[in-house]
Amino acid sequence: MKTEVLPALMLAAALVVTLASLSPAVSGDLHRDEVHGLMKQLREVIADSTRPDHIAAGVAERSGAAVGALLGGAFETALQLEASRLLTSIGKAGTQAVGALIRVGVISSLVRAIKRAVDLPDEELASAIVMPLHQVVLVADENGLPWKDELFEADGLPPLVRLLDHQHEEVKRAATTIIRKLQFALCVAPRPACVDVAYTLFEHGALKKLSALLLRPDVEMRHNAVVIVEHILMPILDDLPERPGLQQAVIETIIDSEVLPKLAVAASGSHVGRGSHAAAYILPYHRVCNLLIHRGNDTQQVYAAAHGCIEKACVFLTARVKQMQAPLSDWDYFDTLLVDSLGGALRSTPSPWDTFYQNSLSGSLRQRATAAILTTHGCGQSIKELVEHPTDAISMRAKRAMELLEANVESMEDDSDDSDDSGDSDGTDTDSLLDESDVSILDEPEGPVQFTGRAAASIKMLTLQLRSDDKQQLLGALVGVVEGTFRSERATTKQLLVAQYADQLGESVLRVLCETEDDDVQRAAGEVLGLFAGSGPRVVDVFIRFGAIPSLVQALRRSTELSGRHAAGALSPLNILRPLQLLLREAGAQSTNQLMEAGGLPLLAKLLDHSDLTVKAAAVRILAVTPGGHRVLSTRIIGIAIILAALVMLPRLWRFLYVHLLRLRQHRREQQAERHQRDLLADEEAEKNRDNGRGGKGRQQTTVRRRPVAQPSSGSDDQGGRLSCTTASSSGSSSGRQTPSVLREESTTVAEMESDDGQWKAVTRNRSNRTKRGGSTQATSSHQTPTSASSSLTTPSSSPVTTNGEGHPSEGVSSATSSADQTPRDTLPISVSIPKRRRAAGRGLGLTTIAPPPPSMGAAPPTPWLPSAEDISSSTAHRPHLPPPPPPPPSPPEVSCGAALSDVWPSSGSSVRAQAGLSHNRGPPPLVKCGHGHGSQLQATAEVGRFRDEQRQTSDTPQQPHRLSPSASASTTSTTSSSAAALELLTEEPRSQDSTPQQETAAEQAIRDGTCVACHEPGPTVVFFPCKQRCLCAACWAIMSRNHKRAKGERERLRAEGVPDKAMDMAVQIDAELKCPACLTKADYATDLKGIKVTT
Repeated sequence: MKTEVLPALMLAAALVVTLASLSPAVSGDLHRDEVHGLMKQLREVIADSTRPDHIAAGVAERSGAAVGALLGGAFETALQLEASRLLTSIGKAGTQAVGALIRVGVISSLVRAIKRAVDLPDEELASAIVMPLHQVVLVADENGLPWKDELFEADGLPPLVRLLDHQHEEVKRAATTIIRKLQFALCVAPRPACVDVAYTLFEHGALKKLSALLLRPDVEMRHNAVVIVEHILMPILDDLPERPGLQQAVIETIIDSEVLPKLAVAASGSHVGRGSHAAAYILPYHRVCNLLIHRGNDTQQVYAAAHGCIEKACVFLTARVKQMQAPLSDWDYFDTLLVDSLGGALRSTPSPWDTFYQNSLSGSLRQRATAAILTTHGCGQSIKELVEHPTDAISMRAKRAMELLEANVESMEDDSDDSDDSGDSDGTDTDSLLDESDVSILDEPEGPVQFTGRAAASIKMLTLQLRSDDKQQLLGALVGVVEGTFRSERATTKQLLVAQYADQLGESVLRVLCETEDDDVQRAAGEVLGLFAGSGPRVVDVFIRFGAIPSLVQALRRSTELSGRHAAGALSPLNILRPLQLLLREAGAQSTNQLMEAGGLPLLAKLLDHSDLTVKAAAVRILAVTPGGHRVLSTRIIGIAIILAALVMLPRLWRFLYVHLLRLRQHRREQQAERHQRDLLADEEAEKNRDNGRGGKGRQQTTVRRRPVAQPSSGSDDQGGRLSCTTASSSGSSSGRQTPSVLREESTTVAEMESDDGQWKAVTRNRSNRTKRGGSTQATSSHQTPTSASSSLTTPSSSPVTTNGEGHPSEGVSSATSSADQTPRDTLPISVSIPKRRRAAGRGLGLTTIAPPPPSMGAAPPTPWLPSAEDISSSTAHRPHLPPPPPPPPSPPEVSCGAALSDVWPSSGSSVRAQAGLSHNRGPPPLVKCGHGHGSQLQATAEVGRFRDEQRQTSDTPQQPHRLSPSASASTTSTTSSSAAALELLTEEPRSQDSTPQQETAAEQAIRDGTCVACHEPGPTVVFFPCKQRCLCAACWAIMSRNHKRAKGERERLRAEGVPDKAMDMAVQIDAELKCPACLTKADYATDLKGIKVTT
């Protein structure tokens, strides 16, 4: 280990010595670059060392003071930032290094640097300086190093307070962490040090800046701010009795800083029940509440009451007594604080036994405190239970709070009596507000009497508040009182207690409901009345006794008139109809009579024409439960039925329509996908037809009526030659003799040319099936053609096929088919020169097909359909015996391309045919073998011209149907067999090319030749992985990658909308998958290697 550390120590020592020698000269313009480089090298040595604490301690001992001086001086920002980084790396090295920094006085240097940096316009420097100080404080506080005294004596709190509103979050977080740790460290010491820290922070405006951090989303920063506020307020509030001159200044600063509402919000958003975290939020809040209530003036007391000091004290005390929270660190102190808050809020005179809490609350605030205690479930009971608390201080305060509560209840009774004696015209009859026997709360027995006394005090406060201006808020409070009663009280006492509320407050609520001109207030009053009406028959009887039905009818008439005139501030009839419906449903015949006497039926009938459907429905429901309303409904039964049916069936109708709309949308998507697939197939077929038609322009189809006969010919485009497939048919004998199987064989082995572009098409599925099985097709003789071959062909509509008893086609019916009558499944276009893999090579480039192959490759005709061996064997039993076929013609001689195109080669093929012993129209022309065609064969142009002329002469005279003699039949058989054999020779070579596994595809040829598989340009540069095929040029790859990205984005969007992959457009399905155009395997990615050279 020593051998590993020694080189680093030697290097660090050398750097330190050099830095020590250069640092004095930095005050001038000398050696600044050298010092910057040395500090950077020291950081790298510390970071790369296996013992960073040991090396960092040595650097701190020798150069810590010099680096700290660089931070505090007027140097370049880059030099000071590097010094800050060096000190931060030393502080992160460990305890030994931090101890060395503290010994050389780096904390004082950093404080001086922060004081200078906060006054500069560049805030980045202050951010850089506070970070090493934060690192040093963290390590020192965790390991018990002496740091707090030096920081406090260097007056480090004021600059740290200025950093609390810095623009960077990490700076504010670091400043709050340093202040919190300094407070805690000094408060553990003797008390005066903690008080001095609190006053220092308070005087420099820390309270206002920290209150802004109480609502920050950063949890660490928010918790630091709460703890600092607690350690500021608690010592100051404890010290205020000794400094009475600071009392108003402290209260005004607390109000201006908005500490109270922000502490309340922070406490509601935090986990209050978690030990010290709860105390950090709750204790400062209630200490401030106590300060404002007991030492503040009237305005400050109203401020405390407006921010919920009394209500929250009740809630927290109830939760404490019922053990709904986890125990705090000092529950006795907390209980004392809460009881003091409630007791002080109930105090009407200054306390003779407490010199601090000298002020008393006004009458309205004491009434509010009394109502809060009485209406908050469990609050009064909690104070009563604290009377038996084992701690004498808490027990004594609880007894005094109960005495003050009883005194306030008596005071409220006296105020009520004085109000009645003065003849207040606006007052409500409150003779029965309080019974003499129900005044005492401490001595009342359990049962209804206790609830009567509690209700009386709450009713008095709510009745007085209903006369104020803010009636909507007070009505909402009444709703909360009634709902809280139903949730908390026993079932046997709920209705009794609510009946007492209704007896005392019902008339006032009805007055507000009928006289208000505010729609929101009327809605709130209607909710209160509806809540009372749904509480039971006893409460409904109270409202019937008050004349609630006539009052509601009058209010309904008033709101209807306002809404009919469209006046400003029009009221909604629903505010009246809902409580009216509840009262009529519960009251029975008495309420119905009152409704008819007040003229409610014509008014409800008028509401049936209201524009609001809910108003119509409410009127219908009321008329339905009223005896006189049935006659009104019977006259308008159709309209009412429609309204009721609409109300009932509207949700079901919407669900029905929604399901069908989804199905219709899905059906449209499927149709769109099908149309798009059909369009793609049509475009692809048309493109293939155009590509194949480039080599077959000028070709025409010469047809002869009746049975087709294959007559092979070839032609050259340069000489205007055309390849024609002549069809002919001959009628059978009149005696019903079947057509010779030779002719049926010819009809099933002939492929038909399209009239537009001359593309060859297959006419059955058998060829594709044999291609999948990999079988090779062989030529068959004329007497081996299966009789069932015609059944696999699609019969054109112009010539329907009928069969005889043996299953053969009837006489005189052609079995040849037209390409227009074939379905896409039966007849698929067969490319003349492009195999399947070649046709797919351009996929993803925005092109339906790729460029055609070079002209040197030539164009071979497609392979016509030939029967399988099974078909031949199965059909021999149904055919008559025929003479053996003639021997096949010999293969034509092969000549070179140059000889075929030169004048030396003879223009006539008569000598060749004479050697073979054939007639002038038997056998194919000689084939030309091109050396550059890779095995492809071309027909000689001279022989093609001769064969075309001979064929034209025979086709100019149409054949008439006639009966063949046996010799003529044999001759015809021999002739057609030779023609079929010639056609077989023409198509044998392409078939062998398709079926040979070693035959390379166009894509493979392009890769071997070093050309792009899409455009055939030399020099492809794009490689696909993992197949590693270099097969595309940069231009084609740009098109392919753009289409792939667009299709992939479209697929993701459609998937997000819930569209299945199979329902997407075919172009999206194809282009969204990246595939190698050469081998068609799925590619993970592709890259352009242009300009990349491989070196060894």
